[in-house]
Amino acid sequence: MVMLRLFANTVMAFLADMCRIDLGAPEYITPSGELYDGYTAYCKQRKERPLDANIFGMELKKVGIEKDRIRNSGIREYYYLGVQLLFNLRGQNQALL
Repeated sequence: MVMLRLFANTVMAFLADMCRIDLGAPEYITPSGELYDGYTAYCKQRKERPLDANIFGMELKKVGIEKDRIRNSGIREYYYLGVQLLFNLRGQNQALL
């Protein structure tokens, strides 16, 4: 029953299939728009309706993934901390200033 609920939630399925999570790893950060775009593409591929961005963020927070503004190249942008898309693991995110 727990597995059924896990995969009935598109956010949890996306995290399980497309992301690596390590809440203690400072290098595991992803721009919020990039993570949400990955999620919406994942839902489209599975022919499922994605959640709105604000609900997506609330679902991430339930599993401990926080959102923060970080300065990158002089611009403050929102990032999700503790998560990285699997296809981004080969080329680590840009150094943050």
